[in-house]
Amino acid sequence: GGMVKGHTVDLAAALADGEIAIDAGGDARLRGDGPDGRGWLVDVEDPRDPAQVLVTLRVRDRAVATSAPNRRRWRVAGAAAHHLIDPRTGRSASSDLLQATVLAPSAELADVLAKAAFLGGTTRTGALLAGRAGVGAVLVDRAGRVTIVGDVALDDVVDDIATPEVIDA
Repeated sequence: GGMVKGHTVDLAAALADGEIAIDAGGDARLRGDGPDGRGWLVDVEDPRDPAQVLVTLRVRDRAVATSAPNRRRWRVAGAAAHHLIDPRTGRSASSDLLQATVLAPSAELADVLAKAAFLGGTTRTGALLAGRAGVGAVLVDRAGRVTIVGDVALDDVVDDIATPEVIDA
């Protein structure tokens, strides 16, 4: 469903002229320089406390999507489950990540890569994004560590988190 949502955002963006900010429940397409002329600001929330922001990104002419199991959750036979399904098992995925936010040239690609990054975890995300122009990610692991992979422009990092690790994809 997320891929279709991203595709729909891309279709809407294709119909719009000039600067745009289209957000469809977390899949966003941002075109132009934003209100202050330096790019659109995108906050990456702390998946452990959605009221807290971990980093703020500057985004121009790209899309953003986030995959995390903290929004759509339920219980099955007493066990926690979520909407990010591991295709190998057919069950809710287990990952060393709490959240993967991906920037890409299209919302559809950002959505697909965010899910793949979450499923692949920290160790596979660098290889997944390597060589992809205009693609980057902000990963949050189970310990709350933030890792930046690839093409990501940071505007601000919250003072009480450690400086993010940066991996050049």
